[in-house]
Amino acid sequence: RVPLGNPRSSLSPYPLMGLRSLRRRAKTASWSTFPPFRRMDYTDALAWLQEHGVYKDEEAKIFYQYGDDIPEAPERFMVDTIGEPIMLCRFPSGMKSFYMSRVKDAEGNDTDLTESVDVLMPGVGEIVGGFPPRFSGPGAGAP
Repeated sequence: RVPLGNPRSSLSPYPLMGLRSLRRRAKTASWSTFPPFRRMDYTDALAWLQEHGVYKDEEAKIFYQYGDDIPEAPERFMVDTIGEPIMLCRFPSGMKSFYMSRVKDAEGNDTDLTESVDVLMPGVGEIVGGFPPRFSGPGAGAP
């Protein structure tokens, strides 16, 4: 088995950037590597991309719309420009897996948004995504 970060590893999306390299880079960065990180909702990210002239289709001048997946390049541009880690939150349910829990409105009803997050780091991009477990009732999932 080849350790992650080894140039021969086919598992690593950044084969030359192992954990040591990432830690070294974080120590010299101008941003904090400790929480709380900036939180940004998906809809705010779409607005940020539009304000900064980032198009989904450059030729046709079409911006990203609600429900569009934001690819790696625009995410990296956004996090590198902002210059600090971002927790990108609350994606539309149509973009995420069916089992992700939904954001509740003021009356306690499910909305179209998921309780999910992608963590973006400057100079790297998305490093991890996650969501809280979905419960179907009191004590669900408890031993």
